Amino acid sequence: MDVSKLNEKIRNMQKEIKKIQDECGHKDEKIEMDEKGSVKWICILCKAITSYPTQEELKNFFDK
Repeated sequence: MDVSKLNEKIRNMQKEIKKIQDECGHKDEKIEMDEKGSVKWICILCKAITSYPTQEELKNFFDK
């Protein structure tokens, strides 16, 4: 398989993920830290970034 076909598969999967995330109601969320150290609210079901925590939410997250 060549790189062009793999890149096309990646693009198609990214579109599918975007569609799933757009249709998700984001009912279950949690605060997570990514590999770069950024803290965000993430939907547990679709893994979309839904928002960024407030200062108080950050304090509670790091105090755990």
